[in-house]
Amino acid sequence: MPRGKNSKSLANLKPPIKPGEVRNPLGINHKRPFTDRIHAHGEELLGASKEGEQIRRALNLPKGATFADAAVKRLMREAIRGNVRAFDQMANRIEGKPPQRIDLTGNQTIETILRVVFEKRLKPTE
Repeated sequence: MPRGKNSKSLANLKPPIKPGEVRNPLGINHKRPFTDRIHAHGEELLGASKEGEQIRRALNLPKGATFADAAVKRLMREAIRGNVRAFDQMANRIEGKPPQRIDLTGNQTIETILRVVFEKRLKPTE
C-alpha cells in the first residue's frame, strides 16, 4: 500500500480551516502546562488560605498580595543576604541569560586581501 493511503491515517486528518473560522478562540497555548499552572497559582491571593496568611505576615506584605509577590520578596531577601544563586536567578529574569562569549584571540594569523575594482561610469543616455 502506498504511503499515506491507509484509511485510518486519512481518518485522522482535520478538514482545512474555513475563512473566518477560529480553532483556538481563547488563544491558550497548552505547550507549557507547568508554567501555566505556576502563573495561575502565583496570581492567587495570599489571604485566601491560612498558610497564605502566615506567609503574608512573615514577609510583611500588604493585604491583597499574591503568591507571586511573596516569591519575589523572598528571592530579593535571599539575594541581599548573599545567596548568589538567588541573585543570578533574579538577574536572568530581569535581563535574560547573558550571551555565551566567544574568544576570538589565538595564535593563528588570518590575512584578508580586499581587491577593489573601479568601473568606468556610463554616461546617462538622453
